[in-house]
Amino acid sequence: MLLALASLWLVTLASFGLSELLPGNQGDADGARGAFDPAVMAARRARLDLDRPRFWNPSPRGGVLGSLSETRYAGFVGRLVRLDLGISERDGRPVTEKLGRALGPTLLLGSAALALAFGLGVPLGLLSARREGGALDHAIGLGLFLLAAVPSFWAATLALVFLAGPGAFPMQGLVSAGAAELGPVGRALDLLWHLVLPVTCLGYGILVVVARQMRAAAAAALASDWFRTLRAQGLSRRRLTVRLLRNALLPVVTLLGLELPILVSGSVIVERVFGIPGLGLLLAEAVLQRDQPVLLALVTLSALVTWVGLLCADVLSGLADPRTRLEDPS
Repeated sequence: MLLALASLWLVTLASFGLSELLPGNQGDADGARGAFDPAVMAARRARLDLDRPRFWNPSPRGGVLGSLSETRYAGFVGRLVRLDLGISERDGRPVTEKLGRALGPTLLLGSAALALAFGLGVPLGLLSARREGGALDHAIGLGLFLLAAVPSFWAATLALVFLAGPGAFPMQGLVSAGAAELGPVGRALDLLWHLVLPVTCLGYGILVVVARQMRAAAAAALASDWFRTLRAQGLSRRRLTVRLLRNALLPVVTLLGLELPILVSGSVIVERVFGIPGLGLLLAEAVLQRDQPVLLALVTLSALVTWVGLLCADVLSGLADPRTRLEDPS
């Protein structure tokens, strides 16, 4: 938990510093368009803290703490602690409102991609380990290698051209025109129809990692002494598979937290290509529009989600293998 707090602080420091390297600012852009007179521009710069130094105020008032507290970074961290993410510099809407609207599509897309990756990757890895060295093992390995070699943006572009273009699947968004007139079943089927291409493009990279990790863990378990002992005791195939999965899934479970950053970064490409109004598309627009409050909120949120994923992976590891739990040495 302490390491997580330190990591979050470093993330805020790095993200704020990198965002400050972007050319220009919203106040200068408004002035260049002639949108405001000098007095209004000065008031706007003060509201956005653009009139304050970034990390260090050379004023001797208040000593070192005063020099640190009277900075834009200190104001950003203070608002973040109060859960005040600020106002978008682009349209004046609260950042929390924009994040709330974009969070649902990204959660839906990410959870479906994870379900696809683990739902197919675990049985593929287990099947490959059971047929180690055989034709099926080589075929699965070749297929995973080819998938790993395909960039997600290229796969998404090919899917648009060859699948969405002829009309087999929708090209943009998550809802078809006129879907509101359909019943609950029709709306659910329409949503699934829209999710096929983006979920596949987002999830196949994670599927490769899960399948390879599962194959390595299952192959090691199959060659272990304890598994040979269980087989010699005459356990049924079903019970052997359950014991094998319980031991081989432990390293795979830890991938859950590690793959969350890939989901966030991958959704930037997939959501932009398929026009899905999620956090990835919002992040891309914030970078292009120099919307610093939205950009900083999204980077911090991604770091927080990653930390929560790693914590969940630790908890699941303890449930899967009691030997990994912390115990009182007394």
